Amino acid sequence: VYVDGTDGFWIEVRENGIATFNSSFNFQAFPFDMQTLEFIYAENSESRRYVRIDYNHYTNPTIDKKLTGPLVEWSIPENGSKIEYYEHIDPYNYVYDGIKNSIIISRNSEYYLFKVLAPIVLILMICWSIFWLHLSQIESRLTVSIVCLLALIAYNFVIDDSIPKLAYLTIMDVLILSSYLFASIPTVVSIFSYRKYVDEGLDFTTLDKYLRFIGPILYLITIYFIMLYNIHGNINVLPSMKGFFGG
Repeated sequence: VYVDGTDGFWIEVRENGIATFNSSFNFQAFPFDMQTLEFIYAENSESRRYVRIDYNHYTNPTIDKKLTGPLVEWSIPENGSKIEYYEHIDPYNYVYDGIKNSIIISRNSEYYLFKVLAPIVLILMICWSIFWLHLSQIESRLTVSIVCLLALIAYNFVIDDSIPKLAYLTIMDVLILSSYLFASIPTVVSIFSYRKYVDEGLDFTTLDKYLRFIGPILYLITIYFIMLYNIHGNINVLPSMKGFFGG
């Protein structure tokens, strides 16, 4: 710490204590997001307004294993910590020198990939497999499609406690909502086809053959474009996902 108005000297202050820090998170890229924790230090006492903090003498701190050890759902890159100058402005517009320590944390998204998204895709494949059954077996068709839809709804509760109640949609929300839509299509198509089959004797065997493959392929394409749209230009997306989708 350099004090103005003197020939210059350094004051080293050490104090043990517990502090509470708040950071604003953007969960739009959940579960492929990374967040920035900001720790801001500034002396805003009236009697120390002229204390100047020279952050040039500091280097970016290394990440202690004691910090990364308890983090199960998150990881911190090796270069994920940096220090920069910060100006603290109080309510009276007085400016104080400060230091901002930023730490980047990346969500470990493998859990959501293998235990949420992969089962959802599998459920959708099973749901669209009802077109391998003959239209006369309408009860079996509806049973399979409705059970799959209920299973998707159950997955919504799995991730409900992972993030706060948000006013915007995350990537996971859009994927699940699109899965609801694709899980409902086989039920609607089966009911419509069965009515035409009973009332007018129309044969939908050819349509079923196409839907066996068109539905799952269209769903996978939809997932790809959802990811591409939400990742492009989003600074909170994991670098690995940006590299895969070209964001």
